[in-house]
Amino acid sequence: MYRLLDPESRLLFRVARPGASDDELRALLEGGVDFEKLSRLAERERALVPLWHRLARVDGWTPPDEAEQLNTMALVAEFQMEVLHQRLLEALDLLATRDIEVLLLKGAGLAVSVYPRFIDRPMWDMDLLIRPERAREAWKLLQDHGWNEAFVRAAEDFYETHHHHLPPLTDPAGAGTVLEVH
Repeated sequence: MYRLLDPESRLLFRVARPGASDDELRALLEGGVDFEKLSRLAERERALVPLWHRLARVDGWTPPDEAEQLNTMALVAEFQMEVLHQRLLEALDLLATRDIEVLLLKGAGLAVSVYPRFIDRPMWDMDLLIRPERAREAWKLLQDHGWNEAFVRAAEDFYETHHHHLPPLTDPAGAGTVLEVH
């Protein structure tokens, strides 16, 4: 099945799997890669940063000019991930002022516990697990400090009946960071 994938998908999957050797990656890169397509794919999968960081370390490979877009997109994504990390730390500090215990879920939890750097774990949002009796208090506290509901107020009932979290919140700085209180 791996062979049925286009070269860009094969390369992205191979980089995502631990232990990809420089020889394997160089062979895939030299086999013909559409860097514009690879950039779009990596952006969609939120994998620009880890992809570029790994490709930049491939021994004996010099990125062609057409790879510059991937490099630029990775730099922007890295900045966005740093902002995401900063917003997470700010939210955790805020919740700590009220002694609200938080367990990081999914991407955020893995980013701080498994990955060498927060920015190496692709994610779209941050998920916080809070004791049910304090979840609404935490959600309201975040709103009181500038976090905004990502969707219209009418969606609250929908989230309560169809999801395991309150409506998503976006960060006060307007950077597009999304936080979900579970």
